[in-house]
Amino acid sequence: MAKCRIGLRCCKVFLRVRPLKYTPHFHQKKVPDYDTVKQEVLKAYELVPEAYRQKFRSYKKFDSQTYVEFAREKEDLFDKWLTSKKTDNNFDNLRQLMLLEEFKQCVHLDLKTHLDDKTVESIHDAAVISDNYTLSHKRSFKGQNVNTSSGNYKNQSTERTDSKPVPQNKSQSSYNMSSPKFDTFEKKSLTCAYCKKKIGHLMADCFRLQKKNERDNKPKTSACTTPYITSTLECPASQAFKSSFCDYMEEYKPFMSDGFVSIVDDTTLQPIKILRDTGASQSLLLEGVLPLSEKTSVGASVLLQGVELGCIDVPLHRIYLKSDLITGPVVVGVRPNLPVEGVTLLLGNDLARNKVVAEPIVTSEPVVDVKSPEDDAELYPACVVTRAMARKQQNEILQEDKFDYMDLSDTFIADIEGPDTNENACDKHNGGCSHLCLMSPAHPFYTCACPTGIKLKLDNKTCNEGYEQLLLLARRTDLRRISLDTPDYTDVVLELTNVQHAIAIDFDPVDNQVYWTDDEVHAIWRANIDGTGQEKVIANHLMHSDGIAVDWIGRNLYWTDTGTDRIEVSRLNGTSRRVLIAEDLEEPRAITLDPISGYMYWTDWGKKPKIERANMDGSGRLALVNSSLGWPNGIAVDHAEMKIYWGDASFDKIEVANYDGTGRRVLVNKNVFHLFGFSLLGDYIYWTDWQRRSIERVDKRSGIDRKTIVDQLSDLMGLKAVNLVKIEGTNPCAHNNGECSHLCLITPNKSVCACPMGLELSGYSKTCIIPEAFLIFSGQQNIKRLSLESNHRIRPIPIRGIKEAPIAIDYDINDNRIYWTDATERTISRAFMNGSAVEKVIQYGLEYPEDMVVDWVAKNIYWVDTGSKRIEVARTDGTSRRVIVWKDLHQPRALAIDPANGHIYWTDWSEPARLERAALDGTGRQVAVEDIGKVHAITIDFTEKKIFWASIDKAMIESANINGTNRTQIITNQVPKPMGLTLYKDFIFWVDWEQKTVEKANKTNGNNRTTLRDHMGVVMDILVYHSSRQAGTNSCHDKNGGCSHLCFAHPIEDSKNLSHHCACPTHYKLNADNKTCSAPKTFLLFSQKKVISRLVIDNDDVDPQTPEVVLPIPHLKNVKGLAYDPVDHYIYWIERKQNNIKRSTDNGTNVQVIVRNDNEAYKPYDMAIDPYSRVIYWTDAKRNVINITRLDGTSLGVVIEGEKEKPRSIVLNPLKGHMYWVNMVQPPTIDRAAMDGKERMTLFSKALGKPGPLAVDVQNSRLYWADGNLNRIECSDLSGGNRKVLVDGQITSPKGMAVLGKYLYWIDRDHMLMSRADKLNGKDRTYIQGRLKGLSDLHVALNVLPTHMEHPCAHNNGGCSHICVAKGDGSSRCACPIYLDLKDDLKMCADPPTCSPDQFACLSGDIHCIPRTWRCDKFEECQDASDELNCPICHADQFRCNDNHCIDQSSVCDGTPQCHDYSDEEHC
Repeated sequence: MAKCRIGLRCCKVFLRVRPLKYTPHFHQKKVPDYDTVKQEVLKAYELVPEAYRQKFRSYKKFDSQTYVEFAREKEDLFDKWLTSKKTDNNFDNLRQLMLLEEFKQCVHLDLKTHLDDKTVESIHDAAVISDNYTLSHKRSFKGQNVNTSSGNYKNQSTERTDSKPVPQNKSQSSYNMSSPKFDTFEKKSLTCAYCKKKIGHLMADCFRLQKKNERDNKPKTSACTTPYITSTLECPASQAFKSSFCDYMEEYKPFMSDGFVSIVDDTTLQPIKILRDTGASQSLLLEGVLPLSEKTSVGASVLLQGVELGCIDVPLHRIYLKSDLITGPVVVGVRPNLPVEGVTLLLGNDLARNKVVAEPIVTSEPVVDVKSPEDDAELYPACVVTRAMARKQQNEILQEDKFDYMDLSDTFIADIEGPDTNENACDKHNGGCSHLCLMSPAHPFYTCACPTGIKLKLDNKTCNEGYEQLLLLARRTDLRRISLDTPDYTDVVLELTNVQHAIAIDFDPVDNQVYWTDDEVHAIWRANIDGTGQEKVIANHLMHSDGIAVDWIGRNLYWTDTGTDRIEVSRLNGTSRRVLIAEDLEEPRAITLDPISGYMYWTDWGKKPKIERANMDGSGRLALVNSSLGWPNGIAVDHAEMKIYWGDASFDKIEVANYDGTGRRVLVNKNVFHLFGFSLLGDYIYWTDWQRRSIERVDKRSGIDRKTIVDQLSDLMGLKAVNLVKIEGTNPCAHNNGECSHLCLITPNKSVCACPMGLELSGYSKTCIIPEAFLIFSGQQNIKRLSLESNHRIRPIPIRGIKEAPIAIDYDINDNRIYWTDATERTISRAFMNGSAVEKVIQYGLEYPEDMVVDWVAKNIYWVDTGSKRIEVARTDGTSRRVIVWKDLHQPRALAIDPANGHIYWTDWSEPARLERAALDGTGRQVAVEDIGKVHAITIDFTEKKIFWASIDKAMIESANINGTNRTQIITNQVPKPMGLTLYKDFIFWVDWEQKTVEKANKTNGNNRTTLRDHMGVVMDILVYHSSRQAGTNSCHDKNGGCSHLCFAHPIEDSKNLSHHCACPTHYKLNADNKTCSAPKTFLLFSQKKVISRLVIDNDDVDPQTPEVVLPIPHLKNVKGLAYDPVDHYIYWIERKQNNIKRSTDNGTNVQVIVRNDNEAYKPYDMAIDPYSRVIYWTDAKRNVINITRLDGTSLGVVIEGEKEKPRSIVLNPLKGHMYWVNMVQPPTIDRAAMDGKERMTLFSKALGKPGPLAVDVQNSRLYWADGNLNRIECSDLSGGNRKVLVDGQITSPKGMAVLGKYLYWIDRDHMLMSRADKLNGKDRTYIQGRLKGLSDLHVALNVLPTHMEHPCAHNNGGCSHICVAKGDGSSRCACPIYLDLKDDLKMCADPPTCSPDQFACLSGDIHCIPRTWRCDKFEECQDASDELNCPICHADQFRCNDNHCIDQSSVCDGTPQCHDYSDEEHC
């Protein structure tokens, strides 16, 4: 909570972006990742419970909103308030929240503020704290209600909270001193809060205070005695108060000025009257001055709370302001009225900062014109003081014997004439001043002054040449400098552009340049200290750089990246970029350097926070501190004393240790709330505090001498304290870059030459060269490169997130990316060769991706999935995925591609094992070589047109022509387990799993065999990185051959005239233009626990033309039910764990929650979509009802409910207006009703075990149901007739059923099968798919044809407000859910009329209420005859007439008819 003064000392502002207190704590073993913590911290600084409460109470409906949208927003704000208060939907917590809310409405505003500060959670605690506060503050509260949410201030107390209380009548005093509350205190022990006398009276009864108030009530003309503004915002109508109040308005004139405002980019200026309020932190504009709109709104607001004004939600707008103090685009709050009449703009410190009046105009001659105060309204009262002086005065303790004072409020400063009014002291040589000469009334009648922040030398005439010590501050959207040379600590904004989210900052004292990171534009910038020369240094492959450090000696730049989890270095201009550390980093945060000693230090925010040290080349890594750390946010080093300092934002303290981590101790542990920026200069540690919104310093040795440099400055981020005149240290890299061609990196013992990514040191020299080629291999949880130069150096490619050794790797040399498969995560990923921009391109539907290759010409990737026994292809970004080979594959393993000749090759561990090849689209398949053994790796010699393979069981490396001829053995001994194989020029290279070596030999005869490296550990694959390995082209190279999705080049020996053809993703159809594709219109959807798959099947073909594919829908968990919208093509599913209903497109985009279940009120079981009325019918197993929800998530209500209802499986026949469901009562039934729940009938109640799921064949008017208990599938017509068993046996756990074409399809979870049979006679039962684990539902997707949209409910829901029911004859009727009635217009639903207890409510019609005695009297009084429905059956001692009337049994056959139909006298 930030306090300020708005409207001349009458308000507090609760900034919407800052909480009162935020101290998140996580269990050390469950600390979330850095991004989670970071987002939680930033989120916590967004809104506090009080702000949510005010937002909830003040939120009003916009004209453009529907009531449903308004209610949803209102509900969302209420939920956020409850969530922020952590009620956990607990009744006791909610009860305490409501009681506490009411309690706060009944207490004084000061007391309410105190309770808010204490974050009280119960009414009992609030009461105790209130009593203690009342007694300890010795003030009288009159008990007026404070209605802060409504804005009604008329009944609020007028007691002040500042140091000058408003006088009160003694009769209003207050606390009854004889009350039981005071019986526990002796009056003699009471100390007056004003006079400090222990004489047993309260401050309200203090004689001295009363005398002072009498004196204060006299009219004054000083701006220091500005009256306290009451709840009225204009001059009161009361004449008794109006004159004294309005007299004070004259005192504002010294702070009044004229100005102009306009809409930004509008040249039309509107004149305004400006009041400069030095106590206000938010500027306010009077509403109506400008035509403000949504375009001028910044999309945010602030909550203002006056001491007597309650809370006000003030919107913020961007305008153009022209005034004496500030000119340019500004953001101001807008209010319908301001506290001072005649004022158009209240100018606060947020815009004017420390300026009170316009800068003085320096003239060559002094202006001497003594006037009286009455003659010059611009003269300032003598009591006008600075805010710093005022704060000092407020902190002074009132002495007991010094309560009298000199009142200077009527005294004005007049011009004081010097000894010679004709002499100007500054006229001669500028008074001897080097910069500014300012006239003074005292001898020698002038003073010398310097520009802001520049120190005046001891001669009092000469200014320093510039700054000596500076604080550089990153403040999200700007950078600022603060001079430490002068005590005013004025912050100056650097004139920079495009600063969107600055975080870390550092300084180069050699070139006087500022460096900073921007988390929004993902870049590192630099500029001169005056803001000129701004340029991007690092612009690519940067995610979240939270730390930056300048090596001012070696002229290098270091930074951490929490997005890529690595530490990088480059030259100061951004060239020669190199990754230093990329392993075992979780969330690297702050970084600092000691280039004199050769060390770098950094903090890590990971699950196990730590502070580490390494040499500045990344070697010699050492963890210094790894215990009792939370969020180590900042770090600094003291080279002179060999100390490291760090700040912890979780444990709220600053610590220090020796360079080696020993001697750890706490330096500061009080009043450090959320430390972020951190720096050291001289004897002081400086830091920024997010919560206090301050910059502070403390002595680095003692932890005392603490001082606030800047306070009440929001959005504080990184900080750097620098000395501009003292540059320390040197090392070997300072001289000619250590003779290095690119990077010179210092270590404690020596300087090291290093190369940027892609370059290598030539031999053992200091020069970096572009290597002709190098090897890439997959190691243990990483991918590395091996030099082919004489030294064979190994360097890791810094890729994060690899769980285990990648099974297969490949690259695209034109795109500079590397690709790899991960069998643990079942994904295919890619990244740039420098390790940046890691992304998963294939992450669904993979079982065991054994091998993978890149088609560098057509930009496709191919892979072998040994688990699913498929070969697939997709674009390199993972789109347009297509299965090309899936039949007759046993154990596919290795894969190779020859795009120039139009072939792919793969090995299959069948019996016998073979090498096959096919065209790039999988057609033209043929066996090239047989009996090759178990081959894990193959490679192609494009020049010689040969293919090589390495066999594990045969322990040899062989080759053949690419057509399979001329088979030759190359290496036949000491190759126990070859895994990877590649080729470059005249040599083949391979890795051996058993020998852990990388070897090479002549590709023709195996001679010149050489071991390049041994002790390699786990190596799965190896490649040569060189352009010759990706040579050649084809017709798909240019614009993808004109294809919208996939382009496949034809084999070079293909006799057709076409050089390529276009193809589509699996299940998509190539259009007539042979270039574009269309989505399938009819298909089956089936769900398993974590996936939803699609299957397109020919109605007459048992074997699908294409296999099933997993749809790339993210984050699926416990999928239960399925539905499909054939109009908008959304897939709907029930998520069992969250018990909500979601939807997504088939490509996984636009995932939405349609039916939320935040309070666990529902348990959806099954659902069905009416595509014409655009609604979902879904059964709820918790409330045992059938609900209707629109496809946009709007709930319409319930159509089936009751004590004897347990609806489960459900299907619809919207063409006939019927719904069918299983009612799992005992015994279970299968029921039918109209789609509004009316016209209900039970179709089956006998011979049912556990019925469900259901299916409807609209074409043949048949209903199907499976019964797991009876182990069969049955069917009937849609009215329940012609029941028969369709499929008998092996139906143990049916989970889904659907009709497609002439077949009925179903899935069985126990058997893990999808089967089908003829839908009319049950014959031709066939298994379609097997080995399907965790099956949960099956659904058929049929696109709605335009002719189907002639349905009477298809257009505007048939004109119905809620439910549209088709009658089956082409017409429809409107209906309502339970608890709503259809209005007379037969379209709209409304709440039913309320009848008295002695009346009966008719269900519908014009007659609403009838006497209850008319109920079941055999006469239909209700228009819908509902008064005669469900009438009671006669008792055992009664006779039931044929008209259902009951008479006594004794009246039967007594000769006198009692029944209206005379049935009691029949058959006597």
